[in-house]
Amino acid sequence: MTERLLHAVAVPSDSQTDTGSRQQKRLAKQGALQSDVPYADAISPQPGQQTLVGQVRGKFAPIHAQMIDELLSSSIPVVPYAGREGQDTIDGYYAPETTQQSRLDPREERVQQFDGVLAPKGTRRSHWRAVRTNPQSDDNPFDAGAAPELGLSIRARKVRWFDDVDGGLEDATAQRTVEGEHDHIDIYDPEEPSFGKPLLIYDIPYTEEYPTDCVVWDTYDREKVYREPGDGATVGSATVGSATVGGDDVRVASQWQRVYLTDHEYRGDMVLETDRLRLVIDQPEDVLRAYRWDPADGQYALLQLGASDWRLFDVDVTSIGLVRLKAQFEFEDMSTGDRVNLNGTLIRGLDNVVWTEPVNEGATPQGLQDRLAPIASETGSIIEPSGDVIKRTEVDR
Repeated sequence: MTERLLHAVAVPSDSQTDTGSRQQKRLAKQGALQSDVPYADAISPQPGQQTLVGQVRGKFAPIHAQMIDELLSSSIPVVPYAGREGQDTIDGYYAPETTQQSRLDPREERVQQFDGVLAPKGTRRSHWRAVRTNPQSDDNPFDAGAAPELGLSIRARKVRWFDDVDGGLEDATAQRTVEGEHDHIDIYDPEEPSFGKPLLIYDIPYTEEYPTDCVVWDTYDREKVYREPGDGATVGSATVGSATVGGDDVRVASQWQRVYLTDHEYRGDMVLETDRLRLVIDQPEDVLRAYRWDPADGQYALLQLGASDWRLFDVDVTSIGLVRLKAQFEFEDMSTGDRVNLNGTLIRGLDNVVWTEPVNEGATPQGLQDRLAPIASETGSIIEPSGDVIKRTEVDR
């Protein structure tokens, strides 16, 4: 069995049999970083569902177990579950359903156990991957008439607009291609098709979707890149990211935790990313810093927010999806004590925030607009895109 991914969470290989109280399962486990983080999964042939069972051990066990627990408990409707290499009969799209997480030994947090359920939703042969655009009537205080936009990895193929009410189908044209942290991204205009409320449908390999997805991170108050002394041997992919040998160091892409639940308790700073825009909210001070991906330098460059007395007072993440993140930001005028709320939407592949005024708020003060202008989208047509799948038979002529 090849190493597998449940969205962006690695589930490595080496099968063996579990003869416990459940039906017989295929169990996979691996030691990442030279067996520092053994990781396992099991697939149970119960009707209509796949069971994900295993253990995580080692230094990063609490983080990995927390990611699995949050993903399986999240409101994300559909995620891919597939091998990194080759194909398997269980590759496909699944709805996370339930999970249980516990320590095998309550005295040792380096050993974690998880047990979850996935409901099959289809495969690349039975379904198209889809983004529902969900047009909204919210007010953007930065509206300058720009068209709405959404991003899609250039790995996507056969990209089209689909009307799931009347059956319309039109080719989708990438308006431009931009470079993100992990890949190039095509930008599409949801107002391009002749019908309203379109779905963007496409095909993409299961494991090529997640690199450019939106993500919320918990930094755990440490650097994102983890390094440890290497021995010159090649190291495969680890559950915390891709591990490679660089000189005498083994470098792991991330030791931050991916967050899938809006009520996550942060151990470090909160980071919101679209693969081109990064917002860092220092915890617990709630200081907002913004960065934009610089392809020339290969890193995020700090952005200077506008000169103003307005500062972030509080933030609540209200929705975590693969295509969109949404949060309510409360700002305070440090000179008067006045406070104003704005909803901020981050969309995959975009390098600005779509700011909208909550229904019970008045007009956004000019000083706050000045502060946020460097990271504000000027679109007047608001969308709230969400990831989904749609049956090919619904699209067939």
